[in-house]
Amino acid sequence: MKYEWILDVIADLKSFAAVSDLPRLAAELEEVHLIAAMEIAQRLAQEETPQSAANPAQRPHS
Repeated sequence: MKYEWILDVIADLKSFAAVSDLPRLAAELEEVHLIAAMEIAQRLAQEETPQSAANPAQRPHS
């Protein structure tokens, strides 16, 4: 998955915040992780949808 690396980076930052006694930062990073996962899922869904299916006006007429 081409976007998985960013989720790994956020998880690493969250782990660092937790072990560094930065609970507020760890909590914020958990929310950031959820937002990133949601946006990535939306982006992947858009990339999998052919443009003609997403926009019926671009379909060839029969």
